[in-house]
Amino acid sequence: MQTNHFLTLLSAELASCEEDIHDLELLFDARFKALEITNYVYRENNALLKQETSGIRVVRTQIDAMDPDSFPSLDDAFAAVLENVRETVRSRQLPEAIMSLVSRRAERVRDFVRSG
Repeated sequence: MQTNHFLTLLSAELASCEEDIHDLELLFDARFKALEITNYVYRENNALLKQETSGIRVVRTQIDAMDPDSFPSLDDAFAAVLENVRETVRSRQLPEAIMSLVSRRAERVRDFVRSG
């Protein structure tokens, strides 16, 4: 039961993270239109944010596909998620920030679920 709760909440947290990144994209759009940042900075930031969003979406899809019953414990599910993210970031050459974004959220969700 804890494992299912963990995976479900983590997926929701990552969906929220995607929305936050989208908000950053809108902020950079506005700053570019207001001539506060150069075209180069705008393009670089936009490309990075799109990579991060894409990577988080891939990780969410993988988490949603995990079978909660395949993990003996909450800690096993937590470890599997982190290993999965590490491998996904490495194999797809995604921004390293994805690892820290997911890791921090996974720790908070795990602690929340553990506390009851």
